Amino acid sequence: MSDPFSRREFLRISGLSGVLAALAACNPLGANPESSTPLPTGSTPAPTALPVRDEADLILHTLRRTTFGPTAQELTDARQLGLEGWIEQQLAPSALDHSDLEQRLADFDTLKLSPTELLGLNQNGLVARELIAAALTRQIFSPAQLYEGMVDFWTNHFNIHAFSQPVLFLKGQDDREVIRPHALGKFPDLLRASAHSPAMLVYLDNARSQQPSPNENYARELLELHSLGVDGGYTHTDIEAVARAFTGWTVGTFRQSAGQAGQFVYRPAWHDEDPKRALGQELPGGKGDGDQVLDILAEHPSTARFIATKLCARFVADVPPGSLVARVADSYLQTGGDVPTMLRTILYSEEFAASAGLKLKRPLEFAVSAIRVTGADGRLDRVFRLYLEALGQSPYGWPGPDGYPDYAAAWTSTSQSLHRWNLALTLTSNLMPGISTQLPGPAYSASELPNVIDELGQALLGTVLPEQPRAILIEFAGSLQGTDLPDGIQLPDLLAGLVLCTPHFQIR
Repeated sequence: MSDPFSRREFLRISGLSGVLAALAACNPLGANPESSTPLPTGSTPAPTALPVRDEADLILHTLRRTTFGPTAQELTDARQLGLEGWIEQQLAPSALDHSDLEQRLADFDTLKLSPTELLGLNQNGLVARELIAAALTRQIFSPAQLYEGMVDFWTNHFNIHAFSQPVLFLKGQDDREVIRPHALGKFPDLLRASAHSPAMLVYLDNARSQQPSPNENYARELLELHSLGVDGGYTHTDIEAVARAFTGWTVGTFRQSAGQAGQFVYRPAWHDEDPKRALGQELPGGKGDGDQVLDILAEHPSTARFIATKLCARFVADVPPGSLVARVADSYLQTGGDVPTMLRTILYSEEFAASAGLKLKRPLEFAVSAIRVTGADGRLDRVFRLYLEALGQSPYGWPGPDGYPDYAAAWTSTSQSLHRWNLALTLTSNLMPGISTQLPGPAYSASELPNVIDELGQALLGTVLPEQPRAILIEFAGSLQGTDLPDGIQLPDLLAGLVLCTPHFQIR
């Protein structure tokens, strides 16, 4: 994306490029810089473990992992409730006050429409914008942050690229009937709901799969990406049998009547009625074949291990500790795939407490957290989406069935850093059209700058900056005292943007 709003203005600020490069080279944990390996200019330091010294550190670490960027109010609430009280509150999202969020979502007229009604609107751009804007609105403003994080996790796990027809008209239904009802439920129920999802069946070509030549796309991804994992012990013969088991699982076309348009439909004439053998078990033939396959997969130890590994990679480390994965997999098997139980196993573990600093925010998490901690508000469905597209992670935008990558190496290029810096500085300087922040505006004297930077650290990071980046910002701010900044930019706003540009804000 070109930068029509601010890039030219920011380049007029003396020394800005230098301070951004200096901040990027800071160790995100505030350790002795002499012990750190030098990094290329503009790159993001690789995550390394941050010692958790006390309860306050553990609360901050936990909220960084379980929210889209903790606000000052959320940190205050968590400290009052205690860590266990806050986690358990988040695991019961229906008890939270959603009135503000519901009022915001009421502005999106397309959210509750059926696939047929969405098609009849003949406004594909509006459908796409509101689908994205609703996801972002929930991530930014929902009090149920852990729940929304799990909605994002399962959306990515059962990835469906939404922006081609007819999937565009089906993905909203998938979100409200498949992902959201089961995000904190039991994984087998979510797996079955996804297998009946018109959006999934169309996206992975099962909607046109019929005997005698079944399409294998859904069967392959069901085993590799949705349940067992690529090393889950299945063979190509199993893929062929599973594909035969799901023949006839299709979707009513938009030309149909009787309420079937855009809905799950089973067509007996399309189904392979012959007996099959899949994953070591006999399938007798008939519609029940697919249901039996889903039962086998939901109970399989490889599924438990695969889901446990992905959850631990999301909440703990890109390569999670095997000891924790084994315990989470056991929680899956003991509870029938209960998601809250698996999350408790992770969040109350020693491995989780020791993992502070080991996860890097992906672009979506960086952008949403920047909105949240700055108190920004306004229209999210146009300009903000352009920034997300430039960063490479817009909701529902990943084209392949494997979902957006969740490891640091995928998001640490120089261009990624430049896009993040641009978003941060544009946002805090109130140059993002339709969006405004709630940050201090007046300039400060040189003697007050350390306090200003500490206040910004507490507000935006949940803690003060370590000494090295703090000193860089104090020196840079002092050099600008008495200087006219371009386009009405205020010095505290610029400093807030620079705090968001530090590696410390990149930590999830």
